[in-house]
Amino acid sequence: DLERISAGSSLQLSLTVQNNMNRSLENTALSYLVPCGFEIVNSRLTNAPRNTSIDYQDIRDDRVNTFFTLPAGQSVQIDIDLVATYSGRFYIPGALVEAMYEPTIMSRSKGSWVEVVRSGP
Repeated sequence: DLERISAGSSLQLSLTVQNNMNRSLENTALSYLVPCGFEIVNSRLTNAPRNTSIDYQDIRDDRVNTFFTLPAGQSVQIDIDLVATYSGRFYIPGALVEAMYEPTIMSRSKGSWVEVVRSGP
């Protein structure tokens, strides 16, 4: 439930991308913009296990871009660790996935609002 969350809470966002086409999709890019009130936990700086089904992941201050090949009929799950850091009401943009060199192949998820609240006095 991401409508209301306490500041300081850790959460794991799981994004699943499924290829419903009859062919493999090479050079697929998943872009996820992180709401302003959250910080990304960079898994490359921890001992977290690496997702071997992705080719490369670019973690920035405000977004995570993940690149992978997706065989026909297969899916991949991308996990992003976040911390609700700042209180306020923020918009969570939807994720965007696209075949980088085939502009007609893309999909977006719906965004939503979240409120980060301080607990205690």
